[in-house]
Amino acid sequence: MKKTLAILLALVAIGGFAFAQGKVVVGIDGKTTLIDQTYDSATAYCNNSSVNGLAFSAVDAANVKGASISFNESFNLGALTVANYKGYWNFFDNKAKVSIGNFSMSDYRTSALMSADNGKLGGGQIEQVMLQAYPVAGLSLGVQLPYAQTAKPVETILKTSAFGASYAIDKVGTAKAYVNLGLENVRAMTIGAGFDYTGTDKLEVVALYEGVKTTSLANKADISATYSMDKLSLAAEGLMNYTTDLTYTVMGEVAYAVNANIAPAVDVSFDSVTGIDVSGTVPYDFLNGVTLKGIIGYTADALYWSVPLCFSVSF
Repeated sequence: MKKTLAILLALVAIGGFAFAQGKVVVGIDGKTTLIDQTYDSATAYCNNSSVNGLAFSAVDAANVKGASISFNESFNLGALTVANYKGYWNFFDNKAKVSIGNFSMSDYRTSALMSADNGKLGGGQIEQVMLQAYPVAGLSLGVQLPYAQTAKPVETILKTSAFGASYAIDKVGTAKAYVNLGLENVRAMTIGAGFDYTGTDKLEVVALYEGVKTTSLANKADISATYSMDKLSLAAEGLMNYTTDLTYTVMGEVAYAVNANIAPAVDVSFDSVTGIDVSGTVPYDFLNGVTLKGIIGYTADALYWSVPLCFSVSF
Protein backbone atom coordinates (compact mmCIF):
# COMPACT_ATOMS: atom_id res chain seq x y z
CA MET A 1 0.00 0.00 0.00
CA LYS A 2 2.78 2.42 0.94
CA LYS A 3 4.58 1.59 -2.31
CA THR A 4 1.48 2.22 -4.40
CA LEU A 5 0.68 5.48 -2.60
CA ALA A 6 4.23 6.76 -2.97
CA ILE A 7 4.33 6.03 -6.68
CA LEU A 8 0.94 7.67 -7.21
CA LEU A 9 2.04 10.79 -5.33
CA ALA A 10 5.20 11.00 -7.40
CA LEU A 11 3.32 10.63 -10.66
CA VAL A 12 0.71 13.21 -9.64
CA ALA A 13 3.38 15.72 -8.70
CA ILE A 14 5.39 15.13 -11.86
CA GLY A 15 2.37 15.30 -14.11
CA GLY A 16 0.95 18.39 -12.48
CA PHE A 17 4.17 20.38 -12.63
CA ALA A 18 4.95 19.20 -16.13
CA PHE A 19 1.63 20.60 -17.40
CA ALA A 20 2.45 23.86 -15.61
CA GLN A 21 5.70 24.03 -17.64
CA GLY A 22 7.83 23.84 -14.54
CA LYS A 23 10.97 21.82 -14.00
CA VAL A 24 10.80 18.10 -13.29
CA VAL A 25 13.78 15.98 -12.21
CA VAL A 26 13.86 12.20 -12.01
CA GLY A 27 17.04 10.47 -10.96
CA ILE A 28 18.69 7.38 -9.54
CA ASP A 29 21.97 7.26 -7.65
CA GLY A 30 23.65 4.11 -6.44
CA LYS A 31 26.69 1.95 -5.88
CA THR A 32 27.41 -1.74 -6.13
CA THR A 33 30.66 -3.25 -4.90
CA LEU A 34 32.04 -5.67 -7.48
CA ILE A 35 34.84 -6.87 -5.20
CA ASP A 36 34.74 -6.36 -1.43
CA GLN A 37 37.45 -7.37 1.01
CA THR A 38 36.48 -6.09 4.48
CA TYR A 39 35.86 -2.58 3.17
CA ASP A 40 33.34 -0.87 0.91
CA SER A 41 30.10 -2.81 1.38
CA ALA A 42 27.29 -2.34 -1.12
CA THR A 43 24.94 0.56 -0.58
CA ALA A 44 22.30 2.35 -2.57
CA TYR A 45 24.01 5.72 -2.40
CA CYS A 46 27.28 6.89 -3.90
CA ASN A 47 27.26 10.43 -2.47
CA ASN A 48 26.38 12.14 -5.72
CA SER A 49 25.17 15.67 -5.12
CA SER A 50 22.55 15.79 -7.87
CA VAL A 51 20.52 12.69 -6.91
CA ASN A 52 19.87 10.93 -3.63
CA GLY A 53 18.78 7.32 -4.16
CA LEU A 54 15.67 7.00 -6.35
CA ALA A 55 14.16 10.46 -6.40
CA PHE A 56 11.52 12.61 -8.05
CA SER A 57 11.27 16.36 -7.70
CA ALA A 58 9.40 19.17 -9.40
CA VAL A 59 9.12 22.96 -9.20
CA ASP A 60 6.77 25.31 -10.98
CA ALA A 61 7.98 27.78 -13.58
CA ALA A 62 7.92 30.73 -11.17
CA ASN A 63 9.72 28.79 -8.38
CA VAL A 64 6.85 29.52 -6.01
CA LYS A 65 6.11 25.93 -5.02
CA GLY A 66 7.73 22.54 -5.35
CA ALA A 67 7.66 18.95 -4.19
CA SER A 68 10.08 16.06 -3.87
CA ILE A 69 9.90 12.39 -2.92
CA SER A 70 12.62 9.75 -2.67
CA PHE A 71 12.57 6.07 -1.88
CA ASN A 72 14.45 3.82 0.48
CA GLU A 73 17.97 2.56 -0.09
CA SER A 74 16.85 -0.80 -1.45
CA PHE A 75 16.40 -1.06 -5.20
CA ASN A 76 14.28 -4.18 -4.70
CA LEU A 77 10.92 -2.94 -5.97
CA GLY A 78 9.11 -5.43 -3.82
CA ALA A 79 10.40 -3.55 -0.76
CA LEU A 80 10.05 -0.03 -2.17
CA THR A 81 8.98 2.41 0.55
CA VAL A 82 9.11 6.17 0.89
CA ALA A 83 12.35 7.46 2.42
CA ASN A 84 11.37 11.12 2.59
CA TYR A 85 8.97 13.58 1.05
CA LYS A 86 8.47 17.34 1.10
CA GLY A 87 6.32 20.09 -0.31
CA TYR A 88 7.35 23.74 -0.13
CA TRP A 89 5.85 27.12 -0.91
CA ASN A 90 7.52 30.55 -1.23
CA PHE A 91 5.81 33.76 -0.15
CA PHE A 92 6.31 37.53 -0.41
CA ASP A 93 8.63 37.51 -3.44
CA ASN A 94 10.69 34.64 -2.01
CA LYS A 95 11.25 36.40 1.34
CA ALA A 96 9.60 33.53 3.22
CA LYS A 97 9.26 29.77 2.75
CA VAL A 98 7.18 27.01 4.33
CA SER A 99 8.16 23.33 3.94
CA ILE A 100 6.02 20.44 5.16
CA GLY A 101 6.83 16.72 5.15
CA ASN A 102 9.18 14.09 6.49
CA PHE A 103 12.70 15.19 5.56
CA SER A 104 16.10 16.37 6.79
CA MET A 105 16.85 20.08 7.13
CA SER A 106 20.54 20.77 6.54
CA ASP A 107 20.46 24.45 5.46
CA TYR A 108 22.11 25.43 8.75
CA ARG A 109 24.61 22.58 8.88
CA THR A 110 28.33 23.15 8.35
CA SER A 111 30.17 20.26 6.69
CA ALA A 112 33.90 19.70 6.95
CA LEU A 113 35.81 19.12 3.74
CA MET A 114 36.81 15.50 4.36
CA SER A 115 34.69 13.77 6.98
CA ALA A 116 32.95 15.53 9.86
CA ASP A 117 29.60 17.36 9.87
CA ASN A 118 27.56 19.32 12.29
CA GLY A 119 24.13 17.90 12.97
CA LYS A 120 20.85 18.80 11.30
CA LEU A 121 17.86 20.59 12.72
CA GLY A 122 15.93 18.15 14.88
CA GLY A 123 18.85 15.73 14.81
CA GLY A 124 18.05 14.28 11.38
CA GLN A 125 15.06 13.29 9.30
CA ILE A 126 11.77 14.00 11.07
CA GLU A 127 8.19 14.96 10.35
CA GLN A 128 8.10 18.73 10.49
CA VAL A 129 6.82 22.12 9.49
CA MET A 130 9.81 24.28 8.54
CA LEU A 131 9.46 28.07 8.52
CA GLN A 132 12.21 30.13 6.87
CA ALA A 133 12.70 33.84 6.28
CA TYR A 134 15.18 35.70 4.06
CA PRO A 135 14.93 39.32 5.25
CA VAL A 136 18.08 40.60 3.52
CA ALA A 137 20.45 39.27 0.88
CA GLY A 138 22.54 36.40 2.20
CA LEU A 139 20.64 35.95 5.47
CA SER A 140 18.45 32.93 6.24
CA LEU A 141 16.54 32.33 9.48
CA GLY A 142 14.72 29.09 10.23
CA VAL A 143 12.34 27.61 12.81
CA GLN A 144 11.60 23.89 12.79
CA LEU A 145 8.38 22.68 14.45
CA PRO A 146 8.22 18.88 14.82
CA TYR A 147 4.56 18.33 14.00
CA ALA A 148 3.71 14.69 13.30
CA GLN A 149 0.80 12.52 12.20
CA THR A 150 0.18 11.73 15.86
CA ALA A 151 -1.03 14.83 17.67
CA LYS A 152 1.28 16.33 20.29
CA PRO A 153 0.71 18.98 22.94
CA VAL A 154 1.90 22.43 21.89
CA GLU A 155 4.27 22.44 24.87
CA THR A 156 5.97 19.28 23.57
CA ILE A 157 6.33 20.75 20.09
CA LEU A 158 7.92 23.91 21.46
CA LYS A 159 10.29 21.99 23.74
CA THR A 160 11.56 19.89 20.80
CA SER A 161 11.73 22.68 18.22
CA ALA A 162 14.93 23.87 16.57
CA PHE A 163 16.32 27.14 15.24
CA GLY A 164 18.91 27.93 12.60
CA ALA A 165 20.60 30.89 10.95
CA SER A 166 23.05 31.36 8.11
CA TYR A 167 24.68 34.40 6.59
CA ALA A 168 26.64 34.44 3.34
CA ILE A 169 29.26 37.22 3.17
CA ASP A 170 30.09 38.10 -0.41
CA LYS A 171 33.64 37.07 -1.42
CA VAL A 172 34.40 35.89 2.13
CA GLY A 173 32.33 32.85 3.16
CA THR A 174 29.27 31.59 5.01
CA ALA A 175 28.54 31.44 8.74
CA LYS A 176 25.94 29.03 10.12
CA ALA A 177 24.54 28.23 13.56
CA TYR A 178 21.70 26.15 14.99
CA VAL A 179 20.10 25.01 18.24
CA ASN A 180 18.08 21.83 18.82
CA LEU A 181 16.25 22.43 22.11
CA GLY A 182 15.68 18.76 23.02
CA LEU A 183 13.98 19.64 26.32
CA GLU A 184 11.40 16.83 26.37
CA ASN A 185 11.93 13.54 28.27
CA VAL A 186 15.63 12.71 27.85
CA ARG A 187 17.15 16.18 27.74
CA ALA A 188 19.73 16.59 24.99
CA MET A 189 20.18 20.16 23.81
CA THR A 190 22.49 20.53 20.81
CA ILE A 191 24.22 23.68 19.63
CA GLY A 192 26.36 23.96 16.53
CA ALA A 193 28.19 26.67 14.61
CA GLY A 194 30.60 26.84 11.72
CA PHE A 195 32.24 29.04 9.14
CA ASP A 196 33.16 28.16 5.56
CA TYR A 197 35.85 30.50 4.23
CA THR A 198 36.00 30.82 0.43
CA GLY A 199 37.55 34.28 0.09
CA THR A 200 40.90 33.15 -1.39
CA ASP A 201 41.16 31.68 -4.86
CA LYS A 202 41.69 27.89 -4.86
CA LEU A 203 41.63 27.77 -1.03
CA GLU A 204 38.74 26.73 1.21
CA VAL A 205 38.85 26.48 5.01
CA VAL A 206 36.02 25.19 7.22
CA ALA A 207 35.84 25.38 11.01
CA LEU A 208 32.96 23.92 13.02
CA TYR A 209 31.88 23.18 16.57
CA GLU A 210 29.06 21.09 18.02
CA GLY A 211 28.10 20.56 21.65
CA VAL A 212 25.50 18.12 22.99
CA LYS A 213 24.36 18.72 26.58
CA THR A 214 22.79 15.83 28.46
CA THR A 215 24.11 15.02 31.95
CA SER A 216 27.49 16.18 30.64
CA LEU A 217 28.66 18.21 27.66
CA ALA A 218 30.00 16.31 24.63
CA ASN A 219 32.16 18.57 22.45
CA LYS A 220 33.22 18.18 18.84
CA ALA A 221 35.51 20.62 17.03
CA ASP A 222 36.92 20.32 13.53
CA ILE A 223 39.01 22.34 11.10
CA SER A 224 39.64 21.34 7.49
CA ALA A 225 41.13 22.89 4.37
CA THR A 226 41.57 22.18 0.67
CA TYR A 227 43.90 23.80 -1.83
CA SER A 228 44.08 23.16 -5.56
CA MET A 229 46.98 23.80 -7.91
CA ASP A 230 46.15 23.08 -11.53
CA LYS A 231 45.83 19.26 -11.56
CA LEU A 232 47.04 18.73 -7.98
CA SER A 233 44.72 19.07 -4.98
CA LEU A 234 45.55 18.86 -1.28
CA ALA A 235 43.24 18.35 1.69
CA ALA A 236 43.78 18.16 5.46
CA GLU A 237 41.52 17.88 8.49
CA GLY A 238 41.76 17.66 12.26
CA LEU A 239 38.84 16.45 14.41
CA MET A 240 38.63 16.53 18.20
CA ASN A 241 36.00 14.99 20.50
CA TYR A 242 35.88 15.62 24.24
CA THR A 243 33.41 14.55 26.90
CA THR A 244 35.42 13.11 29.77
CA ASP A 245 38.37 12.01 27.60
CA LEU A 246 39.99 13.58 24.58
CA THR A 247 40.03 11.67 21.28
CA TYR A 248 41.21 13.02 17.97
CA THR A 249 41.70 12.20 14.31
CA VAL A 250 44.00 13.87 11.80
CA MET A 251 43.86 13.12 8.09
CA GLY A 252 45.23 14.27 4.75
CA GLU A 253 44.74 13.59 1.07
CA VAL A 254 46.73 14.20 -2.10
CA ALA A 255 44.98 13.81 -5.46
CA TYR A 256 46.22 14.34 -8.99
CA ALA A 257 44.01 14.65 -12.08
CA VAL A 258 45.85 12.79 -14.82
CA ASN A 259 43.04 13.65 -17.23
CA ALA A 260 39.27 14.10 -17.20
CA ASN A 261 38.79 10.37 -16.51
CA ILE A 262 41.47 9.49 -13.97
CA ALA A 263 42.30 11.26 -10.69
CA PRO A 264 44.14 8.92 -8.29
CA ALA A 265 44.33 9.88 -4.61
CA VAL A 266 46.26 8.82 -1.51
CA ASP A 267 44.67 9.23 1.94
CA VAL A 268 46.42 9.00 5.31
CA SER A 269 44.73 9.29 8.69
CA PHE A 270 45.58 8.69 12.33
CA ASP A 271 42.93 8.12 14.98
CA SER A 272 43.88 8.22 18.66
CA VAL A 273 41.69 5.13 19.29
CA THR A 274 42.00 2.97 16.15
CA GLY A 275 45.43 4.01 14.88
CA ILE A 276 46.68 4.62 11.36
CA ASP A 277 44.88 4.12 8.04
CA VAL A 278 46.56 4.49 4.66
CA SER A 279 44.67 3.99 1.40
CA GLY A 280 44.94 4.65 -2.31
CA THR A 281 42.07 5.12 -4.74
CA VAL A 282 42.20 5.03 -8.54
CA PRO A 283 38.86 6.04 -10.08
CA TYR A 284 37.93 5.90 -13.74
CA ASP A 285 35.14 8.29 -14.61
CA PHE A 286 33.39 7.34 -17.84
CA LEU A 287 31.94 10.89 -17.91
CA ASN A 288 28.42 9.55 -18.38
CA GLY A 289 27.38 9.13 -14.75
CA VAL A 290 29.35 5.90 -14.20
CA THR A 291 32.60 5.69 -12.21
CA LEU A 292 34.65 2.56 -11.48
CA LYS A 293 37.04 2.69 -8.54
CA GLY A 294 39.86 0.56 -7.24
CA ILE A 295 40.67 0.99 -3.53
CA ILE A 296 43.45 -0.59 -1.50
CA GLY A 297 44.49 0.27 2.03
CA TYR A 298 46.00 -0.80 5.32
CA THR A 299 44.68 -0.33 8.85
CA ALA A 300 44.85 -2.10 12.20
CA ASP A 301 47.39 -4.63 10.93
CA ALA A 302 45.12 -5.65 8.08
CA LEU A 303 45.08 -5.09 4.34
CA TYR A 304 41.77 -4.25 2.64
CA TRP A 305 40.66 -3.65 -0.92
CA SER A 306 37.48 -3.19 -2.96
CA VAL A 307 36.17 -2.29 -6.41
CA PRO A 308 32.96 -0.24 -6.19
CA LEU A 309 30.97 0.82 -9.25
CA CYS A 310 29.11 4.12 -8.80
CA PHE A 311 26.31 5.29 -11.05
CA SER A 312 24.06 8.33 -11.24
CA VAL A 313 21.58 9.58 -13.81
CA SER A 314 19.04 12.38 -13.71
CA PHE A 315 16.92 14.26 -16.21
